Amino acid sequence: MNLILLVPITIFALLNIIAMIAVLRVPGTSTSKRALQCALIWLVPGFGAAACLVLAAYNTQNLSSTSSIFQSHDGGYSGSHDSGSFDGGGSGCGDGGGGC
Repeated sequence: MNLILLVPITIFALLNIIAMIAVLRVPGTSTSKRALQCALIWLVPGFGAAACLVLAAYNTQNLSSTSSIFQSHDGGYSGSHDSGSFDGGGSGCGDGGGGC
């Protein structure tokens, strides 16, 4: 096989494998979504892999930022932020009186 053809095919294959691993490692996605994304990766080389890599990175970042909101400083989950009492005595809407 000609080297001119071998290099791009190898690059696309490596990109597809990396994208497939990234898709399979995203937590919280259904099996059908993973299967569709893997099919897209292999059926549309290059563009499918790039699109799935972007989606996997976005989903991973979105999940990690959401879960860090609910973590307390000691690493455990704090549950609710409501302590059951109000500190300011106002409505919390900035008008100093009635409800929102």
